[in-house]
Amino acid sequence: MKVQSRLSKARDSRFTPGAGISPPVLAGRETEKRKIRSALDDLEAGLNPTTHLALTGPRRNGKTVLLRWARTEILDRYNEIKCIELKSESFESYQDLVSELADPSAFPNHADGRLSAITNLLESGISASREGAAKILLGPVLKQRCSENGFVILIDDAHTLDRYANTAKAFLNDVQALIGDARPLLLILAGSQNIPARLNRIEPTFWACLDCIDIGLLDNAAAREILRLPLKGMGYGIKARTIDSVVNEAQCYPYFLQVIGQALHRAAVHEPDKPGSGKEIGDAILERALKEFKVVTNNYYGERYQELQRAGVLPVAEAVARRFVSRGTRSISAGAYEAVVSRSIDTKLEMLAKKRGGIDPAAWVEDELLDLGFVWSLFGHEVSCAAGIPGLMNYIVERADECESVLRRT
Repeated sequence: MKVQSRLSKARDSRFTPGAGISPPVLAGRETEKRKIRSALDDLEAGLNPTTHLALTGPRRNGKTVLLRWARTEILDRYNEIKCIELKSESFESYQDLVSELADPSAFPNHADGRLSAITNLLESGISASREGAAKILLGPVLKQRCSENGFVILIDDAHTLDRYANTAKAFLNDVQALIGDARPLLLILAGSQNIPARLNRIEPTFWACLDCIDIGLLDNAAAREILRLPLKGMGYGIKARTIDSVVNEAQCYPYFLQVIGQALHRAAVHEPDKPGSGKEIGDAILERALKEFKVVTNNYYGERYQELQRAGVLPVAEAVARRFVSRGTRSISAGAYEAVVSRSIDTKLEMLAKKRGGIDPAAWVEDELLDLGFVWSLFGHEVSCAAGIPGLMNYIVERADECESVLRRT
C-alpha cells in the first residue's frame, strides 16, 4: 500500500498548477520558443540584440514557465552564454542588485562571493556609503558579466520595476551603455502587458525597444495535448468526447488545464473500479474530477474578485464583464472596451486618480485591468481586447446580479 501511495503521489506531481514549474508538456508555445531561440542564436554569434524580449499577458498563462524554459535552454544548448535570473525585488536597493549580479569567481578573496564586489570597493579606501558604493559598481559588475559569448538577464514580474525607479533606471541605462559598447547582452522580461508603459514611467535616458511576445490562452489542440500526454504517461487513456468536455471546462487557460489534469488523475486513482493501464477515463471519473475542479476555480474567481475590489476598479470590471458576456466572452474592439471604461468612471474613481497624481482616471483603470490580467490586448489587423479568463467574466456578472437582487429585496 505504501508503494502504491508513493507512486500515486509521484505521478500526481506531473501536473503542476500554479507552481511556476515547467509542466510535463509545454504545448502550444512553439512560436514563442522560436523567437527566444532566434535571439539566443544571435547572442551566441556575438551579435548585439536590436531589441529585448518581453513575455507579456495575463497571470498564470505560463510566462514564468517560459522564462524558466529559456534558462534551461541556455544551460542545455547555449552553455557558453552566461545567464542570471532576477526577481523585481532584486531592485529594492543598489546593494541587492549588485549582489545578485556579481560573479563570485571574479572576487576569489571572499568565500561567500555574494557581497564581495561591494566589500572590495569599501576596503579600497574609497569614501562612499555602502549604497553609494554599490551604485558605482553596478556598471562595472554588468560589464564584467558580459563575456564575449553573451550574457542574458531574465527578470520576472518586470511590470513592477517602476516601484524601484532609481535602481531600475540606472540598470537600464547601464545595459544600454554596454550594448552601445558592442557587448552582447540580452534582457528577457516577463510580466503584464503593461511592461512598456511601466518602464517608460521610469524615464531612463535609454528606452529599451521591446519585442513583446503575448502569452495568451492556448488553442484546443495544444490544450488536448497538455492533458492527454501526461495522463497517457500515467497509464490512462481519455475518450475524445471526454477530453473535449475537459478542455471546454478549462477554457484553454493553462493554469486551469493543470488543475483539472490533477483532479482527473486523483479521481481515477480513487475510482473504485479504477482503470488499469490502457483503459480510458470516461464520464464517471470526469464527474468526480469536476467537483474538485469547480471548488478550486470558484475560490480562484473569488480571490480575483476581491483583488479588483481592493484596487477600486470593481464597478468598471463589472461593466466590462457584461460587455464580454453579451458577446459570449468573445473579444471586443479596443474602441468598444475604452468606451465601456470611460462610461463607468464615477466620482470615487476620479478622486482615486487624483490622489495618484492627477492622472486620467480612464487611463489609470485601463492600466490596472491590464496589470491584474483581467483583460489583455490582441494585436492583428484590428486592435482588440480579450478576456484574461473567460469564466471570470461570467462569475463577476453573476455576483453583481446577486447583489442587485439582494438590494431589491431589502
